[in-house]
Amino acid sequence: MYKQLNHISKLTVLLILCCLCITAAASKRYAITSVTIDAELKADGSMAVSESRTYDFHGSYRYAYRTIPILGYETYEDISVLENGRPYVLSDSKAPYTFRITREEDGLEIRWFYRAKNQLRTFELRYRVRNLVQSYQDAAVLYFKFIGSDWRVPNNDVRVRIRPPEPLSMESVRHWAHGPLYARSELEEKGVVSIYSAVVPKQTELEVRALYPPSAFPGVPQQRNYVQTQIIQQERHWAEAANAERIRQKEKAAAREARQEWGLPIAIALSLGGLGIWWFLFNRHRRRSSTRRSIMRLNSEIPDRTPPALVRYLLNMRNVDGSSLISTLFDLAQKRFIIISEDKVEKKGLFGGRHWKTDYILKLDRSHWFQHQSELLPFESELIDFLFEQLAAGQDQIGMKEISKHTTALRKFFVKWQKSVKKTAEEKNYYDKSSLKSMAYSLTMSIVGMIAALIGIIFYGPWLLLAAGTMLVIIFLSFAIIRRTDEGEHQYHAWKALSRYLKKYQFSHMERSSLLSHINRYFVYGPALGLSSKHYQSMAELVPAGQEAHYFPWYIYATGTGGGSPASFASAISSMVGTMSSSAGMGGGASAGGGGGAGGGGGGAG
Repeated sequence: MYKQLNHISKLTVLLILCCLCITAAASKRYAITSVTIDAELKADGSMAVSESRTYDFHGSYRYAYRTIPILGYETYEDISVLENGRPYVLSDSKAPYTFRITREEDGLEIRWFYRAKNQLRTFELRYRVRNLVQSYQDAAVLYFKFIGSDWRVPNNDVRVRIRPPEPLSMESVRHWAHGPLYARSELEEKGVVSIYSAVVPKQTELEVRALYPPSAFPGVPQQRNYVQTQIIQQERHWAEAANAERIRQKEKAAAREARQEWGLPIAIALSLGGLGIWWFLFNRHRRRSSTRRSIMRLNSEIPDRTPPALVRYLLNMRNVDGSSLISTLFDLAQKRFIIISEDKVEKKGLFGGRHWKTDYILKLDRSHWFQHQSELLPFESELIDFLFEQLAAGQDQIGMKEISKHTTALRKFFVKWQKSVKKTAEEKNYYDKSSLKSMAYSLTMSIVGMIAALIGIIFYGPWLLLAAGTMLVIIFLSFAIIRRTDEGEHQYHAWKALSRYLKKYQFSHMERSSLLSHINRYFVYGPALGLSSKHYQSMAELVPAGQEAHYFPWYIYATGTGGGSPASFASAISSMVGTMSSSAGMGGGASAGGGGGAGGGGGGAG
């Protein structure tokens, strides 16, 4: 059962971390909200292009780029970048308002630099493509990708206009657009080709093939063959395939809409069903022990001799952390198995000065250990064995600095040690086993339900996000099902009252002799009760000068038992607690054909 709970808890943490990662990744993003491309064909077969894109930046960005592949016959020149009419300067400095051109074997990259944060910016890229239009006996052919398949984000609100070298009659120009099936193209007056697409998805092309009279391009050498009939037949074939695809897409969309009508009812049913199951399990264990009313909120008395690691398990919702290990070390020291001593060594500084380095040494009283080993709980024996038999290789002492060097070994041991503490704690029957089972059922149900809802979004639409969110809430609510037994409830509130008493510094108002009679045990249980180094320092300052060894025979600090002020002892023991805690560290319609035109490429921002 507890292994199952452990696996479920790890899966819960993993799901939460995934959500946080997705949120962090989404905090920086950009979108291209509009694209206007104006292309003017020249009589020599070249084309002057102006691409204007508006970027919507969320987060900080400093550059954008545009890649252009080169197929071999066309060339690009007169490249420039502008923003609101202001030209960028060609430079490799990467300074704002500069751009650079990188030429490679298969194309070129234009990269421009700026500073943008949470704003809209519109950039214009201009260039001229030479050797683009091919002239034949019956037609001059333009075939060009205005948007290539390398874009990382969609291009929204795309408008392309292609003007011929001279005004032409509408009867002398034929054109076809290849790209998203919903894109539309039309022929305007004077032979201007116009294309519009609400969005061109990422990794999707938008290209145009157009036929003009060869006489419109006197500067282009004519090839002897005829191509118009072949091109028209090819485009007709692609158009038929595109129309068939449109019909298929409409049928798919109709089926999806019919399916998504069930999205809201399914989401409501999943959410209400999950909440109903949780409420049933929660209500089943709702009654708490009446002992809660009889426990004071503040109490200076130590309830009993429960080992501090088990106290931590009880107060920390069955979790065993580094505080449990530190408290156990202090408890073993208080029981005379271990002595903790402060070791100060004078070190020479880098620039000739001198300073003191402090280490805390754990010393094992081996004879006492042999005589009283049977009195130890399994996890206490395991801790002594790990420190002195494994890390110290059979020696009777080891320093915290040495321990901190064995991070991997310490973490591996700590995982096993946690299980040992929990096994001992389970025998105490602090928590109602049936409530733990109910929590496991609720967690399993909510995690499975969340996964099912996320998968269901694919089939039934975004309403299933409601169910996924509800299941995520139930994951956290599942832990509220856990209930303590009557004995566990009594123990919990007794130790909680002591924790509140110490955390609120109420010990400073105690009668001095009463405080000193308890102070040793306060120190032992401190980490398990959640005390900080400041609490330790405040308590230690109340120990009379020269009597430290009397009240803390298990701790020897460097100034010895007869020297030092209460303030220096308080500082030393506070530092020791902090160091040991740190060392433990755990814790027209467009067709779908095409793809043969020049141009293309993509772009991005960063």
